[in-house]
Amino acid sequence: MVSHEEFDDSDHLEVVREARSAAAERLKMPGWFHPLVGLGAGAFTVAFGLGGWGVRIPAMVLFIAGAILLVMWRQRVTGLAVTVQTGGRADHWAGVAAFSAMIGVIAAATVARFTDLDGVVVLIGLGVAVIVTASSPRVGQALRDEVRDGPIAR
Repeated sequence: MVSHEEFDDSDHLEVVREARSAAAERLKMPGWFHPLVGLGAGAFTVAFGLGGWGVRIPAMVLFIAGAILLVMWRQRVTGLAVTVQTGGRADHWAGVAAFSAMIGVIAAATVARFTDLDGVVVLIGLGVAVIVTASSPRVGQALRDEVRDGPIAR
């Protein structure tokens, strides 16, 4: 065992840097993770737009249950429970995904309510899926950067 006297301050900082870097690496998700998140958001958008409440309620339950299961799986695999509320780039990209999904659901429901353009609703859902799929890895990368590099100076 190494005694405290054998370390200088730079050694302690290096140990912290290595631990943060190892934690950041554990946050990497497999390739299927991000498209699955996007597919869930896009499918929910289409179901909400085209379905009545008999479809919307089950779609909401399935979407929320799927999101919870993905979070639980991620925590089990990585050993880390992470929230995206750091005020940094991860928040930005999570906001892009969430805002796009929200606007998409509203647009899909509006188009379906006032027109017979079901194809447009499907295209809106596809757009949501693409935006969420593209944003999700950026959330992950920003989060890994924040874990590795430390908190954001304000």
